Amino acid sequence: MQIKMSDNARPVLEALQSQSLDAVGLDSAKLDPTELSRKLLDELSGRGLQGEGLHDTRDRHLKYIQSVVENLPTPYEDPRAYIQLSLLVTAVAKAARTLGHQLPDTISLGTVPSGNVNAHVITINPAARDYLLVFNRQTLRFTEWFSRLIASWIEAHVGRGESQFGQAFEPSESDIELLDRLILYVICRVELFRDDKGEVTHAVLDGVLDDPPPLPNLTSTVSARNKDILYFSMTAFIVAHEFAHIVQIEKPRTPAHIVANDFMNELACDAIGCLISAQSATEQFDERSAPGWQLFGTVGSLFFLSSLELLEKAEHIFAHGSPLPQFLLEPS
Repeated sequence: MQIKMSDNARPVLEALQSQSLDAVGLDSAKLDPTELSRKLLDELSGRGLQGEGLHDTRDRHLKYIQSVVENLPTPYEDPRAYIQLSLLVTAVAKAARTLGHQLPDTISLGTVPSGNVNAHVITINPAARDYLLVFNRQTLRFTEWFSRLIASWIEAHVGRGESQFGQAFEPSESDIELLDRLILYVICRVELFRDDKGEVTHAVLDGVLDDPPPLPNLTSTVSARNKDILYFSMTAFIVAHEFAHIVQIEKPRTPAHIVANDFMNELACDAIGCLISAQSATEQFDERSAPGWQLFGTVGSLFFLSSLELLEKAEHIFAHGSPLPQFLLEPS
């Protein structure tokens, strides 16, 4: 699958991005492509490309990032999120086709500076198989935070020698407080954007929170790897779920393929998305990884679905100041 913005999808994406920026009283950031490319390279590569003898690799990465920055689909696009999403979409599309799903040859792609944790596919022209995949930027940030939190809990759990199968993990009060703060930060509609210097800036619409909650450091290579695999598989599931919507849209309209209602359609896309996400993890973490990585990577979709349930319940209490309806308290 090639990521290519269609002429008809571009104005739709620009309008969505402009509306999101207007909602927080901001104008489109005017970024210097050269300076931003170097800043992004530092952010994305960390310490991995700083050593001696790696200048060629760094230059190659810089040229790639510059090419992305110079060819962003709209003036409102966030380049870091766009790069992450482009690589993710390419990997997930490959896995989907491995499983036999017929996806379009090209797809339009973009992000919006919204605090909502979701993504959606917009049908531009079904006859031309023209679709626009839109990600809310906070989704990438939240899944990164949440995967780090889970990885730190696994690290603490195994570190206490309690790794036997079937043994329950009891979070501490500080664990629960940290998760509460993370959820509160997300549901306060944090808007993410880059200012004219390329720095990430936050604007909070429905609350006053100065900083995101301090997430724990991961002290081992294994924990950092756990975080990366969880982050990949959670975000891969989101993309896979949206690809499943395209699969559903393009299915033959026979009685055997008609989904009863929107809720059942979402469940069907969850099921397809879990399979594609598992395949994506299997292809991403190959035999060069330690044994068990592929299996561990497949649970990310379940973690993400669980986190959505937490967010929905927390948001109800936050918005209404009242207990949840009984049906929401019952196990899913």
